[in-house]
Amino acid sequence: MTFAYREQYQTRIERQKTFFSRNTPGDLLVYVDHWCRLPTLDNYLMDVLEGEPLQVARQPARVREIIRNHLKECRDRYASFYAAPDDMVPGRSEVFCAIGAITAAMTGKQALIDSHTTWCELELAWDEIAQLRFDPDNEWIQFALELNNALWEQWEEDFLFMPYCHRSPLDAANGIRGTQMFIDMYEEPEQVHALINWCADWSIQVEQFLDDNVQHPRGLGRCCWGTWLPDGAIWVNGDPVGMITRAMQPVFDAPYTGKLFSTVGGGFFHHHAIGLHQVDQVVQTAGICVQEIYPDPNVPHPVVSMLSDPEICDRMVQASLVTPIMLDWVPVPLLDELLPRIAEGRFILALQCFSPELVEEGCRKVRKWSNLD
Repeated sequence: MTFAYREQYQTRIERQKTFFSRNTPGDLLVYVDHWCRLPTLDNYLMDVLEGEPLQVARQPARVREIIRNHLKECRDRYASFYAAPDDMVPGRSEVFCAIGAITAAMTGKQALIDSHTTWCELELAWDEIAQLRFDPDNEWIQFALELNNALWEQWEEDFLFMPYCHRSPLDAANGIRGTQMFIDMYEEPEQVHALINWCADWSIQVEQFLDDNVQHPRGLGRCCWGTWLPDGAIWVNGDPVGMITRAMQPVFDAPYTGKLFSTVGGGFFHHHAIGLHQVDQVVQTAGICVQEIYPDPNVPHPVVSMLSDPEICDRMVQASLVTPIMLDWVPVPLLDELLPRIAEGRFILALQCFSPELVEEGCRKVRKWSNLD
C-alpha cells in the first residue's frame, strides 16, 4: 500500500526523536486534542466487550475483525489528523481494557465489565497474595496476545502502538491489596515492599511474554497518546503517587517503577494534578521518558497552579529539564501567559482546541517559543 502521509509520518517521528534525544532548554512539542483526533482502541474494545463475553480472546478471527474495524476508523481520519500542524504521532492503539482488566490478569480474579470500563476491586489477604503467579494462559493476557498479533498483521507502516498498558507497581499493588495498603505502609512495610516488587516483576514478565510470542519488526519504537517512545518503553498508570507523601515516594514508588522502566526499555508515567507535589521526584525515576500530568476536576489545573505560584512553576520547569513533562488539556487562551514562563523547560503541551482557528493559533504560538526546528 502507498501511504499518502508517509513523509509527514516520518517527520513527526524524527521531530520527537530529536526532542527525546537531547536535553535542550526551550524544546517544546505541541499536540491538539490528542484524545479525539483518532479513535482509541481501548474505547473500541470496551464497546465490544460490553456486548460480547471475553471468550473473544480465544477467537483469533473475531479479534482480527475487531482490529480491522478499528484501523479502518483510524485510517479514515488520517486526512484530518495530518491537517493539524502539530507533532502528534499516529498511534492511539493502546492495548488496554481499563485498570480492572490489569488486576484481573495479575490475580486471575473476575473483572466486571460495565459502564465502558472494567472493575476488579480487591482486598486480598497476605496469604492469598503469596500465592500469586504470572499466568500466561490468563484470558486477559491471551486477549492481549491476540490483539498484538492482529495489529502487526494489519500494520501498513502507518502507525505505532502500545502492546500493553500497565499499572505502576505501586498502583498495581493498590489494586490487589486495596486501600489497606496505605495503612500497611506503616504497619507492615516489608509485606508492602514484597508485593510492589512482585508487581514490577509481573509487568516485566508480560512484556517478555509478548515479545517472545509476537512476530514484529524491531527498532521502530512505540507510541502512546501521540508520543513516540523507544522500543520496549511502556505506559504506566501512576495515580497513587498523588496519595502518598514526598518522603514515601522514593521508598515505595521510585525503586520499583525504576526497576520496571530500566528493565523493559523506558516508561511513560501518567498521574494527576493531585500529585503535583511529587513532580520533581517523579522525573528522577530510573528509565523514565515522560511524566504526564492530567488535570483533576477538584484541584486547580496544573497550568493554573504554575501561573498562580512562581515556586510551583520554577519547580516544574527545573523538573522538565531532567525528564520532559506532558501537560494535558492546556487552554489556548492561557498560552500567552504560560509560554514565557516555561520557555527554558522541556514540555509537551497537549492543547484543548474546539475549533480549527484554535488549532492554528495554538500550534503557531508554541512553535514560536520552541527551539525545535
